[in-house]
Amino acid sequence: MLRGSGISYDLRRDYPYEVYDQLTFSVPVGTKGDCYDRYFLRVEEMRQSLNIIGQCLNQIPTGSIKSDDQKLTAPTRLQVKQSMESLIQHFKLYTEGYPVPAGETYTAVEAPKGEFGVFTAAADSSRLYRCKIKAPGFLHLQGLDFMTQGHMLADVVTAIGTQDIVFGEVDRTVALYLHVGAEFLAFLFLIVYVGAIAILFLFVIMLLQLKVVATTPAPFASLRAKLLGATAFIAVFGLVDTLSTSLSDFFAISNMGTLKATVATTENLV
Repeated sequence: MLRGSGISYDLRRDYPYEVYDQLTFSVPVGTKGDCYDRYFLRVEEMRQSLNIIGQCLNQIPTGSIKSDDQKLTAPTRLQVKQSMESLIQHFKLYTEGYPVPAGETYTAVEAPKGEFGVFTAAADSSRLYRCKIKAPGFLHLQGLDFMTQGHMLADVVTAIGTQDIVFGEVDRTVALYLHVGAEFLAFLFLIVYVGAIAILFLFVIMLLQLKVVATTPAPFASLRAKLLGATAFIAVFGLVDTLSTSLSDFFAISNMGTLKATVATTENLV
């Protein structure tokens, strides 16, 4: 998105990691910031990716591809079958892990869609205290409103496509709030719940009051009465349960305060 808008920024070049400081590649930059520019940018990025792959294939060294540190790397399956020490190491690595020093860090890489960052915090144990993932689509979605103002509805599809947004990576951080008071919303839920159960309860009472016992054969009269009694019990139980649930929802929503008419998008890395 940045490069398609005329900003020359690439983590692989500006903050190189891995072996990117040993590779030569160009960073394509657009000028218009529109969908057509982002399309051409993607095509040129594919050419640069092929160039990077070719350099890596020519420069990749021979030898092992895994670390020799036994605290970080699990032994091979053959070693586990042949050595008791390797079996113990394998068991401890996958059950206990390895301790991570206390602290926090944020690391980002240049993903195909933009900056992909991970924030981690450790508390000197084998398990992370906190882990937050920032996908590039979250930031791209923030500009969709500005980009599509004054355009046709069909243009939104093209804009989303060139932004390459996967909504699975953004729906966890988007909350839609209604422009109503929280108390009114909770009261509305209460009315709906109680009304539905009350109608069912009144319907059962009407069935009980029907004078159909006389027309019912004697062997089935007691069975019919038992079935109606059980139905009435279920209705009363459902009414009580719904009342308690509705009251709980009422107090929970009321404590949220007044809701605002906005789409709140928040990003909390900590």
